[in-house]
Amino acid sequence: MLSELTVDVSERVASIEPAEWAALFPGHPDSIELVRLTESCGLDGFSFASVVVRHAGRPVLLVPLFQTTFDITHMVKGLTRTIATAIARVLPSLLRPRLLGVGFVEGEWGAIGLDRNLPDSLRHAAWTLASNTLDQLHHQQADLLLRLNFLPDSLADFGSEQPGRFACIDTYPCARVPLPYTHIDEYYAGLSKNMRKDLRRKLRSAEEITILHTRQPGAWLDAIHDLYLRTVERSELSMGVQRRCLFASVCDQVPGARYVLYIQGGRLLAFNLLIESGSVLVDKYFCMDLDAGRQLGLYFVSWIENIRHCIDHRIPVYHAGPGAEATKARLGAKFVASVTHFRHRNPLAQMLLRRFRRLLAYTPAIDPNAPEHQPLPDTPVERVSQRPAA
Repeated sequence: MLSELTVDVSERVASIEPAEWAALFPGHPDSIELVRLTESCGLDGFSFASVVVRHAGRPVLLVPLFQTTFDITHMVKGLTRTIATAIARVLPSLLRPRLLGVGFVEGEWGAIGLDRNLPDSLRHAAWTLASNTLDQLHHQQADLLLRLNFLPDSLADFGSEQPGRFACIDTYPCARVPLPYTHIDEYYAGLSKNMRKDLRRKLRSAEEITILHTRQPGAWLDAIHDLYLRTVERSELSMGVQRRCLFASVCDQVPGARYVLYIQGGRLLAFNLLIESGSVLVDKYFCMDLDAGRQLGLYFVSWIENIRHCIDHRIPVYHAGPGAEATKARLGAKFVASVTHFRHRNPLAQMLLRRFRRLLAYTPAIDPNAPEHQPLPDTPVERVSQRPAA
């Protein structure tokens, strides 16, 4: 049986069927259609690949990969960033390394695809093949090997590989709202009295906003992409920049994708890109005009619109993504932790990065477990790649 295992490296995601993807990535919020669209449209400075292990021709393990040059100095602030920038000029491979990433650049969380029904012997052999291939790619093409935003429970998928080879940092917890309700009033009842009062005030301020659900955004594409680019410019957590192609094509190529547009006086003030399946509504991007967002509370208007849609259509989970943990916690979200592992091929560089890894770890701006009676912030909340904190 082991002799029937083969491994190859493909450009972009390997040519597998959606049903095979679903079997390898069960429950993952990103579909193969979205991943392929991201790759085909491209992100500036990124290239994509995958390592695929097959058994008797059938894919049993898939490792999604991306490559870029990553500026680690953007992960720190203040004097630390000033010092890091100076060091990067002298040692670019340390702080501006060529990066080989395992996971999805624009994904909700990292994952490797694995056939859960494989016998242990085959699973071990498949991962050994994939791991050896990753090591070769790391040595040949990159300074830093990164496993981006993996759920702690999923690390077992990497087999018996020695964890000491990698350093680990906490990254963005992902918010999900369970919705076992039959009416929006039941959702409101689960929030504090002050929270309900705050939300109603924000919703009243936006009563004149027109809300349009559409899978045909053509007339609004220029405004959509402009809002997205302006939001990326304000975000410290954006890793890549999507091209206009993705926003133009997503509704045609990704099942369940649609836009919710927030319009006033013929002007697009905000948009939400959502991807819906039978079991989850994924909030992929929320971008808005900064001043209008602050004045009208458009993030909270969009949040309630999405919650209402889920309840009305019996969708049990609203996937709100990372960032703004305190705001989302007070809105009823629960959180799934994530971690990132990294290994530099230069032992000295790895020792230094491991030593200072706490400076690179993500720390929520506000405690996600803050008391729910605190009022909602008037500062706008947005989401691009990794959603900025409130």
